[in-house]
Amino acid sequence: MRGIKKHSFLQTIDIACKYCVFRAGFLCYTVARVNEHPALPVRMKGVRGEGATKWRVVPLDIMKFRHLFGLSFLDPPQGKTKELIEELIHLKKWGKNEGADEIISVVELLARLDQNPYLNLAIGKNSPILSLNREFTQAFFPRPPEKNPLLEYLVSKYKWQELPIYTTGCSNATNALTACLQAHGVEGGEVITTSYNYVAAPNAIVSAGATPHFVDIDPATFCMDIKSALKAVNKKTRAILLTPVNQCIDLLPLVKGLEKKGGEVALFQDVTTAIGSTLDGLGAGQVNPPSHGASVFSFAPSKVINGFGGALVVSHDLEFLKKIDSIAFHGLNPFNDEEVQTFGNNFKMNEICAAIALEQVKKKEALLAKRKQVKEWYDSALKPLIKKGEVALQEIQGDGVVTHYMIRLKKNYHRVILEMAQRFKIGLSHWYAFHLEPIYRLRFGMVTLPVTEAMYDKIVFLPFHVAMEEKDVEYIVSSLETVLTKASSGKA
Repeated sequence: MRGIKKHSFLQTIDIACKYCVFRAGFLCYTVARVNEHPALPVRMKGVRGEGATKWRVVPLDIMKFRHLFGLSFLDPPQGKTKELIEELIHLKKWGKNEGADEIISVVELLARLDQNPYLNLAIGKNSPILSLNREFTQAFFPRPPEKNPLLEYLVSKYKWQELPIYTTGCSNATNALTACLQAHGVEGGEVITTSYNYVAAPNAIVSAGATPHFVDIDPATFCMDIKSALKAVNKKTRAILLTPVNQCIDLLPLVKGLEKKGGEVALFQDVTTAIGSTLDGLGAGQVNPPSHGASVFSFAPSKVINGFGGALVVSHDLEFLKKIDSIAFHGLNPFNDEEVQTFGNNFKMNEICAAIALEQVKKKEALLAKRKQVKEWYDSALKPLIKKGEVALQEIQGDGVVTHYMIRLKKNYHRVILEMAQRFKIGLSHWYAFHLEPIYRLRFGMVTLPVTEAMYDKIVFLPFHVAMEEKDVEYIVSSLETVLTKASSGKA
């Protein structure tokens, strides 16, 4: 930070990449964003304008350029094929293409391997992974508000002088969560999470060598009950894994509660189902309290940003992300590939997925607006069923962006899901209560979670995506009403 020669962002990137080729997933986390904030004085000059931000690259040890062995190159386009591909690329560059942004980006990536010869093996300055990390944080992390209770508390407690945001890429969110937990050293301890969850959360905990300590959910938000989580903290607790669904969770009560408990309990968030949501002016995953706090964002097909795979890990702790990056590249030292420094896996990000996700990030405003529109259609269409007491909606804090539209039925969902599929060809989805699953009960013992047990088999996800039209929502809701009416009349 101090004594660093000031360069523009593009100059710094060029300097960093001119002499080096970096591993896939490595250089990504060295890109830092510093937000201006009254409580976070920025010691770097040149930041001007409303909401201005400054990017920099953390100085790296220079790696010698090496020719890499064992590369298999694709058959390059030639003749008419090359002409058609170049025409597509130029149309997109000048905004003249009619859709297919993601497809053209992948075609360009594969057709121009001469500009990125080590695709998915090492990162060069043309890698879409670099662009994705930069563009995602710029798009989804707003300038912090002048007053935010969580940020003010953390600044006061940890004496932060700035708020750098570091990111690194992984192959998917499950692997990213596993790497976070492994890097923090949870093996042999417990990680607190909700039983009502997506399977990735408990699987990541087990894969990292820890025991999932399941806690209850809030009956209104369907997210972790903070009081239940704090009550579960004990001497074996190594971390808490939160899964915010369609909203941001207020972290301040949890942070203060953990402080009273003492010890080093890491706080990780799987904000996969909260991308784009904000609370009190901060985006989901934007602030990650120490120690080793981090958030994971998935780019799976069902998520707000679809890269057909891939994930980002976001933290303020650069050293922690170095550990994650090593784990994601087989345990090798990112600065010295002749040193194996930990037990790792092949968790590195795929550049093709990054190219697709990058195009989606550029469409952020349209994607979020459509999701909010679909939510409004559902909220309106469901009012008669809500009035009858047949369904209840999830309570969402702050400005939430829906990934999974969740409703709670009056009775369990088994027959409803079956009949909606068989009769109307509509697929509903749901999560599990993992503390009730035999494989978890046999290995980790039995636990009682009253709210989860009363609700888990009544919460269903209605179809929800940006290609939906209002008539689709009306058909789904009318079909649901038919099924629920039949069930209530005893004809089911």
